[in-house]
Amino acid sequence: KRMVGVDLLCKTAEVEIPEELRASREKKKLNGTDYLRRRAALLAGCAMTSVREKLMKSVPYTDGAANLCRGLKRMGCKVGLISSGPQVVVDIVKRELDLSFAYGNVLETDENGYFTGELREPIIDAGRKAELLHMLCMQEKINLEQTVAVGDGPVSVEMLSTAGMSVAFEQPDATDEAVGGRISNRSLNT
Repeated sequence: KRMVGVDLLCKTAEVEIPEELRASREKKKLNGTDYLRRRAALLAGCAMTSVREKLMKSVPYTDGAANLCRGLKRMGCKVGLISSGPQVVVDIVKRELDLSFAYGNVLETDENGYFTGELREPIIDAGRKAELLHMLCMQEKINLEQTVAVGDGPVSVEMLSTAGMSVAFEQPDATDEAVGGRISNRSLNT
């Protein structure tokens, strides 16, 4: 049995990230959890149903993501998404790509179904992604050496270093020790 955990199947850009927040992240002024909390805050006041409906019409998949998932599943791999993005997006991706598992950050909603801007604990950050990979291996009785992790950001580095094989996807911050391979263009078709 083999398992593939991926964190780049779709571009979760349902809310534009302000340049100031993006720049703070790039300059490492915000750590992973602070950045995730600030991103969640951008959705405060938005109706969860309208965000979900908008996404259900057209999830912006990374080029080649659907083909990659289909091919890996034909080879007998369990394929899933371990993302720091919103669970509302992750659920859609899981259903549309028929994934074996999917984890994302749960955004709190008020009694009327509007996002509060808060994240529910535990927050899926770099450490939590690695923990989830371990947990899934125990659950599925798969040796960590039989896993592949693919990630596209600093929040994936710990998961990449945990997996038996890892691929950094447009991730210049990943250290050579953490990854076994790199994909430097924006397509998973290569």
